[in-house]
Order: sequence, then structure tokens, then C-alpha cells
Amino acid sequence: ANGPSEKVGIMAGDRIVSVNDSSIAGVKMAREEIMRRLRGKKGSKVKLGVLRRNISGMLFFTVIRDRIPVNT
Repeated sequence: ANGPSEKVGIMAGDRIVSVNDSSIAGVKMAREEIMRRLRGKKGSKVKLGVLRRNISGMLFFTVIRDRIPVNT
């Protein structure tokens, strides 16, 4: 909650399928590689392609990287 992705409208249950126009779904890619593509310097931007249940087509969001709050 209150992370950078939620601020731009990405919701729980959304599937991230592309990062900066590179597909990460349906390709053999290590989890570490996917995380490397998602992470970056605070304040930098990343474009995510997302599939959402009951929505046809892909949604695109530009997320400004920031600290992700972790609640315990």
C-alpha cells in the first residue's frame, strides 16, 4: 500500500507483462533478471505493461521509482 505503483493506478492482482517495452511474461527469464529490470535509481522512470482481469488489452503505466513501504 502507498507504493509507487499504487500511486499511478496499478492494483493488486494486476500482472506485469512488460518492462520498458521488453516482454517479461511467457519468456524464460530468471526472477532475478525481472527484479533487476523493475528496480532502479530512486526518481527514475519505468514503463510497465499490465494485464488486468476483466479488461481487454494491455494497460500502460509510467512509474517513478521510489522506496516501497513494507508493513510488518
